[in-house]
Amino acid sequence: MYARNYKGKIETFNLPPEPLPTDNGLVSGLRRAGADTLANYGIYPIVMPTFDSRTHKLGNLIWDANNSVFTHELISLGATLDDIKQSLKRRLKEDWKYAESEARPYIDYMENNNNTIPTNIENNLKTIFDNMNSIKEEIQALSTLQEALDYEYPESQIKIGLEYVRDLI
Repeated sequence: MYARNYKGKIETFNLPPEPLPTDNGLVSGLRRAGADTLANYGIYPIVMPTFDSRTHKLGNLIWDANNSVFTHELISLGATLDDIKQSLKRRLKEDWKYAESEARPYIDYMENNNNTIPTNIENNLKTIFDNMNSIKEEIQALSTLQEALDYEYPESQIKIGLEYVRDLI
């Protein structure tokens, strides 16, 4: 994407416009023009800043004179350590509930038919929920905002457990 500041207003474009209105009339051929030519007409790329959506959101489009690009200002959401930990816990709780809802029909079927759940399945289910409990403890032990932001939720580990539970029936 591109932008320019024209008459005090920032205009954005997916591609350089054809034709481009300027103070001196219309200019054509800018879609094939290089960065220097576009810069001559005040057209610069829009660069998306790197940010963590848990702590910031995009603000207005601004001109970054140091880098000769347009970018978005970042607005702090004021996230705290507790906010991030609660978000991680909510995610884990959703996965936990999903695992329980997938295992429940198998367990109910076995109980309703007076069957004993095989030991290997019982042990695997216990391991899955023990792992989730360990993740809960890891989240609870996070002690700084940066530590919480850097925490990598063990998506693949949980996914393996959920797939096992899903395949019981």
